Amino acid sequence: MNKAEITKFLKTQKAIAESYSEAIESAAKRSGITKQEADVLVFFFNNPDYTLACDAVKMRGFSKAYASKAIEQLLSNGLIEITCDGEDRRMQRIKITGKGGIIAKSISMAQQKYYEGLIKDLTPEERFILDNIFDKIYKTLENN
Repeated sequence: MNKAEITKFLKTQKAIAESYSEAIESAAKRSGITKQEADVLVFFFNNPDYTLACDAVKMRGFSKAYASKAIEQLLSNGLIEITCDGEDRRMQRIKITGKGGIIAKSISMAQQKYYEGLIKDLTPEERFILDNIFDKIYKTLENN
């Protein structure tokens, strides 16, 4: 990889991160919540098998403080509820409420719209190739 390719990669990665963040922040504002709350809420909505705050920290790379503050706000706004695990009372399970589900679905749809807009000029074949590239890159990163 030459310097121009590295620069192109870094510029693209930054542009994607910034535009994604703007899209989610806009969707969050329309829903009356912060981007921080939206990030955490939509994580649990899109990943129903994960129900612990530490899951959001590990899987999405949120800091503990970021996730904790968002969870506190979501709880106080009635968008999630927290229950103690039946087997281990130290583990607090997060569940999205009905009201939270409506907002989470809206944020998730914004994610989908963002991604579709990002790849709209790709042919079906290019989309397939891109998906395979993402899989390969992810596997490489997992193994390092």
